[in-house]
Order: sequence, then structure tokens, then C-alpha cells
Amino acid sequence: MLRKNLGYKVLALLLAISLWVYVIITQRGALETLAFTVPVVLRTEGQPAPGYRVARASVRPALVTVAGEGRQLRQVTQVQTVPVDVEGAQGDIHLRAVALSLPRGVISVSNSRVVVDIAIEPQE
Repeated sequence: MLRKNLGYKVLALLLAISLWVYVIITQRGALETLAFTVPVVLRTEGQPAPGYRVARASVRPALVTVAGEGRQLRQVTQVQTVPVDVEGAQGDIHLRAVALSLPRGVISVSNSRVVVDIAIEPQE
């Protein structure tokens, strides 16, 4: 019985092995989990009150560690905060828990929120 249609059986086995190898190779990058440390970039929206300007801005921590699947994470070179509104500001802004805006499939393993300080000064 093993010898009946032996050619078809060998062909089916070779096709099955080839398909298995193809799936393993193509999915390896998608299943690989990586972690990188990247800078945090403050994102603002709006303008301070007339006659004022943003003099300085800082984010603490300045670096966060992010993790995710290899394909998505390899494209991440920095992480932005959610937009911080400076519209009409006439004085300094201090926020203790500003969320990070992370791409889909990427998580922060060190900090999910950062401290933001924005110095607003009169224009010279």
C-alpha cells in the first residue's frame, strides 16, 4: 500500500515541508519581540498669548524603553507625547503625567507617562 501512488505521496510530503519552511521564515520577523531605548519628544499645540514665547521645554525622563514585535519596533526612532496645549499661556506649564503617543503594537516598558515643564516668557 505504501508503494501505490508513491510519487504523489513524496510530492505531497515535499510540498508540506516547503510550506512549513516558508511559513517559519516569513513569520520569524513578526514573532520576534525586541526592546529599544528611544528619546521622548514633546509635542505642543497652539501658541502662547501675544507677546509671549516658549523659552524652554523639557521632558523627564528624556528616554523610555519600548518593546514590541520586530517589524513595528524597528520603525520607531522616537516617541512623542500626546499634544500639550500652550494656547494663550502667559506663564510656565508643569504637568506631572503626560501620556506617550505610541504606535500600534508598541508598548512602553519603562514609563507610560512623563513629566513636562514648559517655560513661557515675554518676548524680548
